[in-house]
Amino acid sequence: MRRSGKLTGVADFASSIPRPLFRAHSEVCSHVPFPSWGGHGGLSKWRWIFPHLRSLLSFVSFWLLPNGVTDAKFLRPEERECAVRRLHAQGTGGGGREQEDVERFAWSEVLRGVFSWQTWLTASAYFGILSGLYSFGLFLPTIIKDLGYTANEAQLWSVIPYAVASVATLCTAYLSDHFRVRGIIMLCSLPIAIIGYAVIANTHSTSVKYGMTFLMATGLYSSVPPVLGWLSNNSAGHYKRATTSALQLAIANAGGFVAVFIYPKSQGPQYHEGHTIVLGLLTAGWFLVLANVAYCWKLNRDKANGRHDKYIGFGDDRDPTFKFVL
Repeated sequence: MRRSGKLTGVADFASSIPRPLFRAHSEVCSHVPFPSWGGHGGLSKWRWIFPHLRSLLSFVSFWLLPNGVTDAKFLRPEERECAVRRLHAQGTGGGGREQEDVERFAWSEVLRGVFSWQTWLTASAYFGILSGLYSFGLFLPTIIKDLGYTANEAQLWSVIPYAVASVATLCTAYLSDHFRVRGIIMLCSLPIAIIGYAVIANTHSTSVKYGMTFLMATGLYSSVPPVLGWLSNNSAGHYKRATTSALQLAIANAGGFVAVFIYPKSQGPQYHEGHTIVLGLLTAGWFLVLANVAYCWKLNRDKANGRHDKYIGFGDDRDPTFKFVL
């Protein structure tokens, strides 16, 4: 969980690097003897590095990445044993991990992931969050410009909301992992972004708009680690978890399509409609998170009351020993 928070923070930091890196790539590729690359598909030569590199890495990773810690050849035997013990210890209530070492693929596990209520509740909430995240960088420069800053000064002022959000994200990830809660953390973090969007959609003060970007970035980014870890924590065995994680990301990343169309240049710099749409998505996401918290609480209560005793020994999230994270 802390790793997810650090990853988000590193991504924010790395966003300041691409310009000189891309310039270097451009200079190198301008001398590469592949004239057919230049201008193909409307892209410069250096841009073609990334799809080719991704294709190469995806092929190589298929053979190099282990299926699990027990197959990780880069670990010493004692390190693999330690990793297995830690994974088993992280299983909520002691269930859900032990059987995964010998679990075989079954389509029934895939279907359990696809038709899980938790998959769709968390994925839909995450969809709203990513709609806001992907569009955040579209209107932030217009606010900085209206403040009177240009060029390098504008870039520096645009970094500050991300820097604050990075710190908040790390703190959120730590608290979420420490107290073993996910949805409850999101019920506290999402309203921060909701307040920011509600104000920025209805104010014409540039200074207030800039101040609200701190709330928006903090609420959005700090909600990502909990929602990513939540579904994974509550899905067992291995093939159901793989299905739910992939499906959650596929649904949520479709928020990028929304972000592209709700902030047309013609509506700037106010972007009332775009802010209102994201506000609605985040508000709906908050209620979806609340519904999933209530659903997980009900499942835990039913297990405590013996209603899932028929699944004793299954070793997955249906087992009564498996407790769902709220």
